[in-house]
This record gives sequence, structure tokens and C-alpha cells, in this order.
Amino acid sequence: MDSSMNDFSPTPKKSSSGIIIAIIVLLLLAGGAYYFFNVQTKKTPKQSTAIPTVEPTVAVTETPTSTPSGTLAPSKEASPTARPTTGAVDNATQLNLQVLNGSGTVGIAGEVRDHLSGKGYKNIDTDNADNFDYKNVTINIKASRQKFLTDIQDALKDKYTLAASGTLSSSSTYDAVIIVGK
Repeated sequence: MDSSMNDFSPTPKKSSSGIIIAIIVLLLLAGGAYYFFNVQTKKTPKQSTAIPTVEPTVAVTETPTSTPSGTLAPSKEASPTARPTTGAVDNATQLNLQVLNGSGTVGIAGEVRDHLSGKGYKNIDTDNADNFDYKNVTINIKASRQKFLTDIQDALKDKYTLAASGTLSSSSTYDAVIIVGK
């Protein structure tokens, strides 16, 4: 027998571990690509090419603030929004009135406005007075509208205690200003 045949020399085998590593690397790359393109992109919103619409905004000014005791903080100055009454006025219900909260009680000016509205008055604005130390109800009216003072007093006296009345500046936006006190 040939001695070369007796020598057992192993034939080189391909390593199966190299193939396994290559398969694992390919699977990891495929999984990463899937994650990046399918999962990750769904978490971030896609940008739209649509033109955004602009919604109008409403600015609120001079909003009364409540204090913990349920009273309002006085406004620094009233901001008139009424239209000045011009020409002849037939009765008091046609006057431009402003009701100011001079008591600090939340909603009191609105209550007086509603009371007067129930009696036919139409042009009534409300706001806070310059302070909350007023007593009873004070009516200040323009000299040119003085003949309507009694009508306004009569509309209020059934529910409110009236104080002295005064004269309102002729340059005022309102024909009469009613200050509701404590």
C-alpha cells in the first residue's frame, strides 16, 4: 500500500461560521432599513405642501379680573365704546348710558344694565369704575340731557338706593354715567 494513502490529512472544509455571520449581518441591515423607512418615518409628521390658512383672532381688552374674595379689580380708566347721541332725543330710553361697577361686586353693573334694558333702555355699556368705594347709585348726566334725569331715577329707584346726581362733561361719549356703589 501506498504510504501516502495512509496519511490522513484533512481536506479543507469551508467554515460554516462565516456564512452564519454573513447571514446575521444581512438580517441586521435589512431590519435596520425596515425600521428606518417604516417605523421611524411614521413617528414624525410628514410635511404638507398645502398652504396654511390663517384664522382671525379676537383681541380682548380691559377684562376685569376677580380677586380671591370675589370682587373685581378696578380698571385704571374706562374705555368708552358708545356712539355719541346727536340731535333730538324724544325720551330717556334713547340715551347712551354707561353703567360702572363702583362696588367691587362681580356682575353688579350687568345687573343694572339688565334692569334698565327691561325698562326699554337700549344703548347701555358696562365697565368698572375708577374705584370701588362708591355708595348707592350715582347718576351723572350731561346738562343738555338734564330733563331725562328723573326718568332714569324713576327706572332705578324701585330696586336701587339713589345717591346725589351730578353733571357730566359735555365732551363725554355718554349722555349719562350711572355708578353703582355698595
